[in-house]
Amino acid sequence: MLTSLYEVSGTRVTVGRSPVAPEELDYGRITGGNYGAAARVNPFADYGAPETIQVGPVGEDYAWIGPDERIHTSLRAQAPLDRFDLLRFTADIAVARADRVEVDDWPQPSGRALRTCDGTRIAESRRPLARLGAFEWLTESRRELVTFWSVSGEMGDESPWWPAFPWTGVSIQHDGHDCAHALKPDHDGLEDRAMVGWASSVAEAAVPPEPDARP
Repeated sequence: MLTSLYEVSGTRVTVGRSPVAPEELDYGRITGGNYGAAARVNPFADYGAPETIQVGPVGEDYAWIGPDERIHTSLRAQAPLDRFDLLRFTADIAVARADRVEVDDWPQPSGRALRTCDGTRIAESRRPLARLGAFEWLTESRRELVTFWSVSGEMGDESPWWPAFPWTGVSIQHDGHDCAHALKPDHDGLEDRAMVGWASSVAEAAVPPEPDARP
């Protein structure tokens, strides 16, 4: 598991008694991007702009997960009950084959560095990749694994279903590049050779009714 990010967001929903005419529906909400089951067009309901409630990592970066292993965690998020009608939980996890992405034990970063690249503010971590054999010493320049969270700026997803920020990414690159290289990789095949992939999930739930305040 190279890196991960979960997000809890909330949305206002306005429900009308009369349906919107089909020609007036905003079909761009479902044709403008690959948003999965979280995207929809509803002639009775209008979904407001999403607001971030809480974000964080799903687990520890660079954690090795075996074929039969599972990670279970619980979290708690707080938000006003009367502010949202719909809650949404998303999780994105970047994974790779452990025998193709092995980071050096030294130096280990003390934390994520906050910096601004091409107008986007990111929190990044860099670790050099281990050379696994003499052939790589002779044929490959030093490579590094860059994992990052984009937290604000200009390169956000304009989805109507969840906030543009934060979002997470991974770049395997030859060292010596600046931080902007991670946002705009050169597609030289390093990620493909390492079999970097993504697992994502979206879940939704209506906000529970406010508990009875009677004594």
